[in-house]
Amino acid sequence: MNEERIQAYIALIQALLSCPNGEEGQILQDHQALIDEGFVVVCGVVAAQLQQEGLENEAGFLLNLAQQLAEYLQNSTQPNATREDYFRFLMEVLQAVAKSNSDPQVVYPLLAQHQEKLDPTFAEIIKQWFESELDPNNSKKNQALAGTLVNFANCISEFPLGSRANNIEIAIACYQAALQVLTREAFPQYWAMTQYNLGAAYSNRIRGERGENLELAIACFQAALQEYTREAFPQDWAMTQNNLGAAYNNRIRGERGENLEEAIACFQAALQVL
Repeated sequence: MNEERIQAYIALIQALLSCPNGEEGQILQDHQALIDEGFVVVCGVVAAQLQQEGLENEAGFLLNLAQQLAEYLQNSTQPNATREDYFRFLMEVLQAVAKSNSDPQVVYPLLAQHQEKLDPTFAEIIKQWFESELDPNNSKKNQALAGTLVNFANCISEFPLGSRANNIEIAIACYQAALQVLTREAFPQYWAMTQYNLGAAYSNRIRGERGENLELAIACFQAALQEYTREAFPQDWAMTQNNLGAAYNNRIRGERGENLEEAIACFQAALQVL
């Protein structure tokens, strides 16, 4: 990646950031020769700089663009998998999660071998499979399925390879599906834990609108605190307060001063235990 090409990447990024809304697609079409892995890397670097400058919207736009282009570049060189391929992979990975007790040394190599299947289609297949397997007359089976799904979500949310955006979407789909079984009434502690994990996933989410993702994260952490009380679960309560404080600190909606006061209160609460 020579200096001349880097400057061309930056000029294209500046054009995308300054163009009227809706013209981004045409600009990319006019500069197809620059759409490669190098451009994706530079988008990430510029996005990090924008975040440091407090330009969250511009940074979010570039991160989303980089993710979409990375997926496009990856998919353009990958053979298409059938639904049967996805299903076989799902069964294999869930079995590995269950048998190994979510051991990354067992699960991660399997995920690495099938990175091309870690995409939105896989997330949708997971939800469809889970709902088809639920048995209204067998609560133990349903609980076991939900537990395995949560454990897999925990694994893939930390998986370092493949598309980070896809991995988070898959984790979110798993947590949301599991909450159909892990209700507050039936399994209050597991419900709170899953709400906490879902909140963390929304906090790290790349897709969607950043402000909306943070609102969803705040709602999940606040839900978890309904069960994670300081008296019953002091460590979990403190960690949830810490994450809630971080979400308020990064919050885009609402009044900035009020959000910072909420963040301070959460961090001070967490320090009572941590």
